[in-house]
Amino acid sequence: MARELHTEIEINASAQRVWDIVTDFAAYPQWNTFIPRISGHVAPNAKLFFIFTSPLRVRLPAIGTMLNVTPQRELRWAGQLPIPGLIRAEHYHLIEPLGESRVRFLHGEIFTGLLVAPLWPFFAERGLKLYEESSLALKRRAESR
Repeated sequence: MARELHTEIEINASAQRVWDIVTDFAAYPQWNTFIPRISGHVAPNAKLFFIFTSPLRVRLPAIGTMLNVTPQRELRWAGQLPIPGLIRAEHYHLIEPLGESRVRFLHGEIFTGLLVAPLWPFFAERGLKLYEESSLALKRRAESR
C-alpha cells in the first residue's frame, strides 16, 4: 500500500526561476534544510547522493535514481533502503504555471514497502512539516529576486 506526503504552495516567480532553484543542487545548503546536500546530474537514470533530514530531525545519507526530468515542469527521483522491499521513497517536485510570473509548486513523496504501514503515523505527523518548511524556503528564495 502506497502512502504520500504532499504539499502545495503558490510562488510569485516564473516556472524557469523555480526550476533553476530546484535543479541547482550546489546551492541546496543555502536554503534547503530538508535536503541540505545533494549531488548528481539532472538527467533520467542518473544516480544521486544526498543527505536528508528525517522526521526525527536527524540527517541521514541516501542514494537515489533520477526518474523524470521535464524542464520547468517535473523533477522526480526515488531512493530505497539497502534491503529491497522495506521502504522505497519517490520524491517529486511539480511546477504548474499559473501565469507568466506565478506557479503552483507541488512537493512530496510517495512511500511503498513493508515498513511504511508501521512507520506511517510517525511520518505523517512529523514528516509533513519538513516538506512544508522546504517548500516555504523555496518560495522565499524564488521571490527574493
